[in-house]
Amino acid sequence: MDEEFPEELLDPNSDKRASFLNKKRGGGDREPQKSKKRKMKDSKYGFGGSKRFKKTNSSDSTSDMSSFSKDNNKKLPPGFKKRRPGKNARQQNKK
Repeated sequence: MDEEFPEELLDPNSDKRASFLNKKRGGGDREPQKSKKRKMKDSKYGFGGSKRFKKTNSSDSTSDMSSFSKDNNKKLPPGFKKRRPGKNARQQNKK
């Protein structure tokens, strides 16, 4: 081991040091490649974009009251039992 260690690798601001450390860590200078599956999905569905709030109501659908009915809201759903009346109501029904 007669060779000296290169001084450029000791300098923390050196470009050669950064590339040397990247190669040593397995990084290298190349950029990561997208897989074939990822490329196909990007071409089919588009890349990125909004992922949240897809199912939120629009202002038009929220303000539309054509399907609303008071009578339908008062009906109990099928299979729903009426609850037991309170103590006072039961005593008045006895009389």
